[in-house]
Amino acid sequence: MGSDLLLLFVCISLSAFFSAAETALISLSKTKILALVKNDSTRSKAWESFLNDPQRFLVTILIGNNLVNISASALATSLSLKLLPNIGIGLAVGLMTLVILVFGEITPKGLALRYAERFSRYVIYLIYLLSFVCYPAVVVFSKLVDLLGGSKKKFLYPLVTREELELLLSRRDEVELEEEERKIIRSVINLEDKVVREIMIPRPDMVCLEASTPIKSVVRVISEYGHSRIPVYEGNIDNIIGVLYAKDLIPLMADGKWDEKVGNVVRTPYFVPETKLVKELFDELRQKKIHIAIVVDEYGGTSGLVTMEDILEEIVGEIEDEYDKELPVIEKIGENVYVVDGRMNLEELLELFEIEPDMELDEREYDTVAGLLFTLFVRIPKSGEEISFKGLKLKVLDVKKNRIRKVMISKEKEVLNEEA
Repeated sequence: MGSDLLLLFVCISLSAFFSAAETALISLSKTKILALVKNDSTRSKAWESFLNDPQRFLVTILIGNNLVNISASALATSLSLKLLPNIGIGLAVGLMTLVILVFGEITPKGLALRYAERFSRYVIYLIYLLSFVCYPAVVVFSKLVDLLGGSKKKFLYPLVTREELELLLSRRDEVELEEEERKIIRSVINLEDKVVREIMIPRPDMVCLEASTPIKSVVRVISEYGHSRIPVYEGNIDNIIGVLYAKDLIPLMADGKWDEKVGNVVRTPYFVPETKLVKELFDELRQKKIHIAIVVDEYGGTSGLVTMEDILEEIVGEIEDEYDKELPVIEKIGENVYVVDGRMNLEELLELFEIEPDMELDEREYDTVAGLLFTLFVRIPKSGEEISFKGLKLKVLDVKKNRIRKVMISKEKEVLNEEA
């Protein structure tokens, strides 16, 4: 019985080892693995093998983990039947499920996730050697995985983690980066939590076409606004039926079909909710080779639109082409005095005046300076009205058709005196 207990303990320990190894290895970014290949000379061959064929390592881990878990269950059942013959099987199943779950899965995986790099250094060579010992089984199961789930090349590590980017920015003395490069890295980090609503072109600013509009009129609209893709609706803007691609008009124009209705040449629209993460939308647009998406609210109405260019501008800044009119969102007119567009993102305002966001701002239901003013006034303000907010004085300069277009923002005198 003593030997059975010892074997049971060994099996549970090995289960913990394999579970932790799996979590630690798949938690590493590609950048980190490349660094380990270069710097961890004693294990560089194992790291390089893992980088080139991660599936081989993971299949080895899963084979080992399943073998020790099955062995542990068999030993526990045998012990229980010897000690408690009447209820042995039921007790063994319940007890081993709990033990393996807590000590063989949850606890080791949690610890491995916290100390991923340190733990992976200890296990990588052992798993590397074990993959040769289990080579026949690894090959069989790897082929089975390929047949059922596709090529092993589809295994993806994160190229770089958010924590690694944060660390890169924090080490100003050790890492030489241009200010523009730092801005791009910071933008990539901020993109992690942004939703589509924060970057979309809002409904009032959308250029749309009614489905019955003839091609000859469409050409004038394209010429005026310079857009190569325009949403098309029937009845009202909440009923978008497609997206017109300007290049699709060329064959019709060549054939002289100037009276053709634009609704007949549209492509299927791609709809996304306001709350979709920008990073997810970026991946979807890239994979589907789509350049524009229609944003809808919770009731299915059109809220705005977002393009691939809008997403890229969140990372690298404004991308101006020959059709863009220069409309500065922020214009400095004095020391600590700015005129901004009402559509300016509130996060940009906080960053401009170095204001730390608090819980009240984190729970806000608006994203722009105009949204902030509507909330502060609890009505539509008039031109010339002023209000204070976190040491700032906000003065409404221009309101048209219930939209706040321009706002002057400055630091209040009391705040300037404190800073002086």
